[in-house]
Amino acid sequence: MIHIRFFEFLWKEDLNGLFNDFIKNEPDELMIKREVDCLAKIEKQRLMVNVQTLEQLNDALRLLEELSDMENKVDKIYLPIENIYADLQRYELILTRQEIEQVSSLRDNWSQ
Repeated sequence: MIHIRFFEFLWKEDLNGLFNDFIKNEPDELMIKREVDCLAKIEKQRLMVNVQTLEQLNDALRLLEELSDMENKVDKIYLPIENIYADLQRYELILTRQEIEQVSSLRDNWSQ
């Protein structure tokens, strides 16, 4: 029952509406970090549960599959950006150091 109550926000709250409100408020880096930390805390509980039944094993495998799918989505999003910036650097176009550092740290930031 405790586990169900911990995740009840997933069906009680309008997550799509909350996300749209969050984006409309133009969140700063600190707000985004807090939101990511909250979601990471939820995922950590899902990852730390000991597997004792076949259903729990199935849930764990499903979670690993979700993580793998997320990594593939990240590749689809980040690879074109990285390629464009590599082309821009190859043609020696002027780019700010901040842009270059942001592009080079995209994957590291996602991994965190």
